[in-house]
Order: sequence, then structure tokens, then C-alpha cells
Amino acid sequence: MTATRLDKLADDYRARVEHDAEELLAQHRAAHGPDAPIVLVHDQLHIERCPWRGVVIHPRTDGKPGAQYTDFNPVGFWGHDYYSTWIKAVTDALWQGFTRYDPDLLETAIHSSEFTIPRVHRS
Repeated sequence: MTATRLDKLADDYRARVEHDAEELLAQHRAAHGPDAPIVLVHDQLHIERCPWRGVVIHPRTDGKPGAQYTDFNPVGFWGHDYYSTWIKAVTDALWQGFTRYDPDLLETAIHSSEFTIPRVHRS
């Protein structure tokens, strides 16, 4: 297979992922409103002690326009990224393998005894 053919396949795949992200975002917003968080679960297990990984895409917590992408697992939140648009955040999540839509997972996780929410200390 030539490099040009591989580039074309990659571009086609990227376009499909972007289309899927737009469709997911439109359906989610129609059902839940424009700023409702979107919860996606990774399609593969990563380590034995972590049966799943999820991301929640939500309005930025710093008040700026765009979306925040926050990673979490059964024991809590563990990282985040900022995106200039919601569609970029959803596209990145899908691209990274977070393909299963599960709007109830975060709520279930937060109420489990293993999940911890870090406290913010301000001086």
C-alpha cells in the first residue's frame, strides 16, 4: 500500500470520527440541553485493577468558552484537558477510544465508596 493510499484512509477515518462526534453531540444536546455533560467509556480495559476508564466532557471550569475533558475511573478523577469547542473534545475522546456512551456512569461512580473527589485548597 502506498503512503498516499494510507494518507487517504487516515483522512477518511478522521472524517468518519468527526462526523460521529457531531452526530453524538447533536443527539446528546437534543436530549439533555446544550451544556449537559457527556460521559463516554473507553472500549478496552487497561489494567486489571481498573475495570473501566471514562471521560466526562463538560463546560470549562475556568469560565472560558469551550469544553473541558475530564478523565475518571472507579477511584476518582485523574486529569483534564481544555478544548476550544465541544466538538473538538468529543472528537478527541472518540479518537482515543472512548466510544461507549454511558450517561449514568459518572453519577454511579461518584456515589460508590471507592470514588474520591479531591478537595481544592486555596491559600
